[in-house]
Amino acid sequence: MNSEPKIVTWDLRDAEGCGPLVINLGATILALHVPDALGRVGNVALGLGQADAYRTSNYYFGCVVGRYANRIAQGRFSLDGQDFQLPINNGPNTLHGGRCGFNKRVWHGEDLPHPNGKGVSLSLDSPDGEEGFPGDVRVSTSYVWTNDRQLIIEFEATTSKPTPFNITQHSYWNLGGVNGDRTILDHELCVDADTYLPVDDRLIPTGELRPVAGTPFDFRSEKPIGQDIGMADEQLDRANGYDHCWVLNGTGLRQVAALSHAGSGRRMTVETDQPGMQVYSGNGFDGDAGEAIYAQYGGVALETQHFPDSPNQSRFPDTILRPGQRFSSQTIFSFAVT
Repeated sequence: MNSEPKIVTWDLRDAEGCGPLVINLGATILALHVPDALGRVGNVALGLGQADAYRTSNYYFGCVVGRYANRIAQGRFSLDGQDFQLPINNGPNTLHGGRCGFNKRVWHGEDLPHPNGKGVSLSLDSPDGEEGFPGDVRVSTSYVWTNDRQLIIEFEATTSKPTPFNITQHSYWNLGGVNGDRTILDHELCVDADTYLPVDDRLIPTGELRPVAGTPFDFRSEKPIGQDIGMADEQLDRANGYDHCWVLNGTGLRQVAALSHAGSGRRMTVETDQPGMQVYSGNGFDGDAGEAIYAQYGGVALETQHFPDSPNQSRFPDTILRPGQRFSSQTIFSFAVT
């Protein structure tokens, strides 16, 4: 008898077939359909095809990652005089919450009525000590697809003990349409950030906020992702492409990025209230990802979040969630044609 929790799917697509498919395993977006300039509706979010494949995949396609998104150096941090050791699952580091992060958990989900579309609300209890993190954490994620083709993502969380907390949505986008051989190198990206976080050879931020001016990391004006990705640059060499956090300009909910694809006419903008955005250009795709096959650079993740390794970096914004506090965040992906 199979004792694994049942995977449930929510279809948030509208009458034109546009919108996301969401499952409760990992609060994952399986696919997201939007039209191109000719009105042809296609999927622009990379996935694994079969819902059960997400139980074992380590590619983080479309899921919510936590309790701490991104990397914590050596899986170690100190908090209020106590040392903590987390499971190591990414070289010498802890990545995206450890071996069994939020992406491997089955969330409780229910329909979320909305006056301008439809949505789903998903909740999860992360017990004290899960993957080495302190505190009972109650977290919720909501997805709303609106009639004007916005995907509104909201996170909330509370804790019983002080704990590092950093959460993000980890979809990979290809506005040309999901295809195993199609890359995002011809996509034009703009990021409203004057600085980014360079990394060491473990892909951990050095602590420096480095100006993007004069570097391959300058996306203040739209340019193709592939324009500089092959340049001789120590930072690009360390990640085999882009896998860095940009320090976003401004505060509060504001537009921070735009992604466009001339061939399809699709354009996506990103609004968030978070201080950073990790841009990962699919450097590790090798043509074989379980049930799906994607070429290197087959999709780009635009992960709105706090900075990597913040529990060990005093110069970075604080990511400690404490009892009595409520974490809340919003990110909006808006889709249009040009």
